[in-house]
Amino acid sequence: MPRAIFPSIAALFVTLPLPKSAGAQEAAPPPFLVEVDFEGAAQILWTAGVRLQDVVVAMRQSPAAVTDLIRDLGQFGFEPVKALWLCVLFTAIAILAELGIRRMLRPFLSTAAQTTPQSHTQRGLTRLLAEAGAIGCFALVATVPLMMALGRDPVALALLLTLGPAVLAVRVVEAVFRRLAEPFTTDADSRWLDMNDHDAARFYFSFVGLTALSAFFYFSVRLLQQGGLVADVVVGFTLLTRTFLAATLIAAFFANQGGVSALIRKRRSGLDRGPRWQALAGVWHKLASAYVVLSWLWTSVLVLVESPDADRASILSFLVLMGSLIAALSLDGWIYRDEKQEDFELSVFKEVSLRVGGQAVVGASLVLLIYIWLPTWDDLPLLATGSAPREVFVQILVTLFLAHFVWMLFVVSTRRLAGTTVDDPHQPQTRVETLLPLVRTVIFFGLISVTTVIIMSALGVDLLPLFAGASIFGLAIGLGSQTLVRDVISGLFFLFDDAFRVGEYVDLGLAMGTVEKVSTRSMRLRHHLGTVHTIPYGEIKTVANLSRDWVIYPVEFRVPFDVDPNDLRKKIKALGKKLAQNPDYGHKFTAPLKCQGIVGMEDATMMVRCKFMTNPGDQFELRRIVYDELRELMRNEGISLAAREVRVSSGGKDPKQAAASTAVDFGGSDPL
Repeated sequence: MPRAIFPSIAALFVTLPLPKSAGAQEAAPPPFLVEVDFEGAAQILWTAGVRLQDVVVAMRQSPAAVTDLIRDLGQFGFEPVKALWLCVLFTAIAILAELGIRRMLRPFLSTAAQTTPQSHTQRGLTRLLAEAGAIGCFALVATVPLMMALGRDPVALALLLTLGPAVLAVRVVEAVFRRLAEPFTTDADSRWLDMNDHDAARFYFSFVGLTALSAFFYFSVRLLQQGGLVADVVVGFTLLTRTFLAATLIAAFFANQGGVSALIRKRRSGLDRGPRWQALAGVWHKLASAYVVLSWLWTSVLVLVESPDADRASILSFLVLMGSLIAALSLDGWIYRDEKQEDFELSVFKEVSLRVGGQAVVGASLVLLIYIWLPTWDDLPLLATGSAPREVFVQILVTLFLAHFVWMLFVVSTRRLAGTTVDDPHQPQTRVETLLPLVRTVIFFGLISVTTVIIMSALGVDLLPLFAGASIFGLAIGLGSQTLVRDVISGLFFLFDDAFRVGEYVDLGLAMGTVEKVSTRSMRLRHHLGTVHTIPYGEIKTVANLSRDWVIYPVEFRVPFDVDPNDLRKKIKALGKKLAQNPDYGHKFTAPLKCQGIVGMEDATMMVRCKFMTNPGDQFELRRIVYDELRELMRNEGISLAAREVRVSSGGKDPKQAAASTAVDFGGSDPL
């Protein structure tokens, strides 16, 4: 294949010239934060294309190169048969020691499980600690004596130091996955992951097998590199193993799609998770596959340009993503561990923990991925940075997380603090519910402002000119909006004085009605006839609140002069006790109906006044009841309710004729 093919293909992706020579370079301004160097990107792709061609040529000669490497190892005293025999011997001894440790720990684990009730998390952590002790014993017994026995064989010792960590890494990962999936038991309750037997076994064998292959390929390539194999051949083996592992990993994602999707969709209680989990359950394997493809492409380029961080970045990033998913699922399961029904309501602490904890997992994963991947760009002509990009990105993420934490804590806490009056929209809101929308608006825009300033400062923006311009602009606005400032300040004092609340009926002099909405500048009233009034706070002089605490409602009527006031007062007092004991409306009387006695006299009647105390809004219903009961009382006691009348003297006329012509009725048949 011609040597120019790969560089030409690489140059097609970035159609920009290569970097200029040192004499032709021009002075460029410092970058804002992170600027992509497209010429550097073209150079990277060109270099990778040239190296890929060399690797293809070298791989054709790889069998001979490997044969020469094995032959050269014999010159350093390498005895493969002896090394293999010693490895088998000490590995068998280490296995026996590990079995002894497990046998010693088994009674302890059984006793702890029987005496102390443990959750899935506690039981899993206890078993992981036991596994760590057993694996540590295996590593200690197998490694130390074997290193002493192979001390005179440098090649065998190098093999041990290279493959030993691979074996231990596989053992540790296998123990973790075994405790997560419990594939060798039919007791689903003992599994940390809520899977059936078939899905648990497939999950375990898939990812443990992938871990074993990854460790074997990784440390084998390192061994070939330390053995002095040709660099292009080592790169070729690295690319082949990476491609095979990426394809195998994608196949494992799709093979375990059903089991993992069911794990994401439902909690251990059998109830569904939230809508975001439902959406993730349908696309997680596609997102993971896309990430694997992108990771494989970028790490392949890194390997071709001899970047030292390619292996570390690819392995650690996969572990971070997998660990973040497990952590998020564990957090959701811990929060809803007591869930038994669909309408399960979380406490304030649990709801804040769930919201903020989920965001913390995502934020921590992003921070770790930044710290993992950005070092791979440090030695490449790809990014021009004005400052350390990792610190800037981390500062931005931490700022956003803290702002989100404060907002979620405020929203959840105030929603529980406000209480529940939504079921009865006719009831006035509490003072907290009236002030909360305003406080929420102020805090929201305050957080947005502070967060924006911090992020702009982190990005390198000079904020002094912005603050100077904002000060001048604010001064101009302040001079031209004195009325607006007066309305806002007056509204703050009205709200702090608790002069009115949403849902209360007030009389402002300018208008009267029910308070529907309060804002930072004005309030909205709805009259009982339907008219809506919007009144700025600065126009309000007095506030008459007709819905606060209690209401005394007066009842007046007229009786003839021959009625005994003391006897009437006793009868009305007895009526008040009777009304207060009524099961339908008696509880609405804050104070029973009482007679205040004679409050005035007219030409032919006496005016009697009664009163009762009730909650605001209930006086209209009780007024009708009280009038009906008073009418019935007067009728039963034979007391006639006097009507208004005017008597006119006829002067010298006959008294009978004057009496027939003087009575003029002004009040109708019944004053009540």
